[in-house]
Amino acid sequence: MPKAKPLGLIGNAAQFKAVLERGIRRSSVNFGIRVMPNGLTEPRLGIIAAKRFSKRAVDRNRGKRLVREFFRLAQKEVIPLDIVVQIRTDLRRSSSASLRTELGALLYKLAAVETKQTIESP
Repeated sequence: MPKAKPLGLIGNAAQFKAVLERGIRRSSVNFGIRVMPNGLTEPRLGIIAAKRFSKRAVDRNRGKRLVREFFRLAQKEVIPLDIVVQIRTDLRRSSSASLRTELGALLYKLAAVETKQTIESP
């Protein structure tokens, strides 16, 4: 079985800061997502999982693993954007399936907004 393509990641603090300051924002119960065009040929992902929301490292790691898995599977369908996902609650209360559905809905909304803005800009 061939290996999956590695996930493109946002590399440094300056890139995170740019997306957080200038990116388009949408949020849901468990996640906040910001996106910004990156000028590359593929999307890049950044994840913020603060101790404030999940005290245990195992819970923060589960959230990050779910987000990475979702974006790895959806990477071919996502336009080239820098995407920062912020975990906003303790994810132990939610099933993995419902979290994937929630991420998909947020990403769909943001991709539609970003595509519309790209088409409308001269």
